[in-house]
Amino acid sequence: MSGACRHAVRVERLKSAAREFPALGGALAERPLFYWEDPKAGEKMLALGCAHAIEAAGEGRLAEADAQAQRLFAGLEAAGSQALGDALPRLVGGFSFSARHVPAGCWREFPPCVFVLPERLWIARGDSCWLLCCTPCGRARLREPVVGVAAGSATSDPESARARWAERVNAALAAIAAGALRKVVLAHSERFPWDRSPAELAARLRVARPSCVLFWFAPGATHLIGSTPEVLLRLRGGAFQTHALAGTAARGRTAEEDRRQAAALLSLSKDRREHAAVVEGICESVRGQVRGLRVADGPHPELLPEAIHLSTAIWGWAPDATALSLANALHPTPSVCGLPRADALARIEKEEPDRGWYSGALGWIDRSGGVLAVALRSALIDGQSLIAWAGAGIVSGSNPGAEFEETSLKLQPWRAAAAAAPPRCAAVGVPR
Repeated sequence: MSGACRHAVRVERLKSAAREFPALGGALAERPLFYWEDPKAGEKMLALGCAHAIEAAGEGRLAEADAQAQRLFAGLEAAGSQALGDALPRLVGGFSFSARHVPAGCWREFPPCVFVLPERLWIARGDSCWLLCCTPCGRARLREPVVGVAAGSATSDPESARARWAERVNAALAAIAAGALRKVVLAHSERFPWDRSPAELAARLRVARPSCVLFWFAPGATHLIGSTPEVLLRLRGGAFQTHALAGTAARGRTAEEDRRQAAALLSLSKDRREHAAVVEGICESVRGQVRGLRVADGPHPELLPEAIHLSTAIWGWAPDATALSLANALHPTPSVCGLPRADALARIEKEEPDRGWYSGALGWIDRSGGVLAVALRSALIDGQSLIAWAGAGIVSGSNPGAEFEETSLKLQPWRAAAAAAPPRCAAVGVPR
């Protein structure tokens, strides 16, 4: 599209979020579709259509997308007298784990990096709701998907998956013992039958995992849906926030068992080392852009329905940064890749060329910041299949069997969703 093209944005402050925010079931036919629920911010968002698309590939993809986004924001024109206030025009989208990602197989509709200026964007926060309408400038749409077959495939054979996993973990442990790596995050996938609507899966996740960020991105016929506990970054008015999430234990059956499991996790040297490495890696990544960087005292246990994790908050001041410039520095974090980052990344790219957007990031950006979440606890609906990924951090002292059980814990929400009867819960898209 021409650099001279300017988009007009009309903003309406709607009377009631509960009445005016559309139920998502009625929007399923529109593409692209992007849905987002952020419990910490108390915000829900629905984006439909494409007034402008930014796509980038290769090692410089996030820097290129950032440059295009800033030019786009500078050219936006508000229509009418409505002040934008907090409802700034937003771009929605995300990027794959690896810059070498090739849109093929089940990831055929997902470019290495894409952010979309929606034709219609609803933002609901508390009792307030805004509708931002953007006039397309010329013909705007995502590129046609590349049809092909991705290397590797998801498997539902537990024995072959466990054997292959043990081989990979033992090879990684040998590299760690030789000093070539400190940590590497390996992942594998499972495939489940799925003959229900994507909205049902999103609704089930909302009810089962109310503390997590819920995302749903459908650029075409395929749907990436997830409920992630990990936020890559929050940037608003120069204030930067992130957190380290690494170290995992199973949930107990009672509150007392949960307390014992959490205490045991905090005492395990292997998990504390893994967590400390993630904190260190995050801080080193952003030190050049973030001033007054602070780290919370010690990790604390974070309880999710399927697992207990160690979490440490990190924050600072980044008045000259953008959300994508910080993402460019942070991604991939040690919690999804490893250390040293370049060596761990090379190993993962060789062994997992079909990782796609799993452990990449999704979210929204505007001219004053944005929120991006790590695409964990995520699954892709492709036709009659639901393909889910889970990973574990391999460090000195890791046990292949224990790490496989960790990934099994993380895959449990998808197993349960595929096996369960349809839930009796409100349709996704209606704020409550």
